[in-house]
Amino acid sequence: MAQKTPPQFNGYLVCPHEHARLSSRPDQTLKLTSRQQQVFDVLVKYVDEHRYPPNRQELAGLLHLSSPNAAEDHLKALDRKGYLTLIKGKTRGITINIRARDCIATQLLRELVSEEPGARERALAFIEGEGGSL
Repeated sequence: MAQKTPPQFNGYLVCPHEHARLSSRPDQTLKLTSRQQQVFDVLVKYVDEHRYPPNRQELAGLLHLSSPNAAEDHLKALDRKGYLTLIKGKTRGITINIRARDCIATQLLRELVSEEPGARERALAFIEGEGGSL
C-alpha cells in the first residue's frame, strides 16, 4: 500500500503525519475565545521561531500554566474547532491547520464589527506587529 502524503496548504503544516486529519479551513461557526486565541497565537509564534511545535510542558510554561494537562486542555479545544490537529502518541504532535495571520485578522475584524472592548487596540497592535502603520 502506498504511503499517503499529506496535502500542502498555503499556511503552516508542521509535524506532518500520515494519519493526521488535516483541514484547510477551521469551522467558522466556532469562534475562538480570547484565551483560545492567545494560546493559538503563542503556539504559532513558537512554531515560527523554532520551526517545530512545543511539547505540552513547554507550552504550559509559555502560557504560565501550572501543568501540561492544562495546556493539553487548550490544545484539545483548538483541535475540536479545527484550528490544529493533535497527533496521539507524538510529543510534538501538533499540526497547525490554518494560517495564523489570516485567523488573527479575521478574529480582529469580528471583534471590531461587534464593537468588543479593546478590539481597536488589539487591531492596532496587530497592524504594528506586521510592520504597518495608520
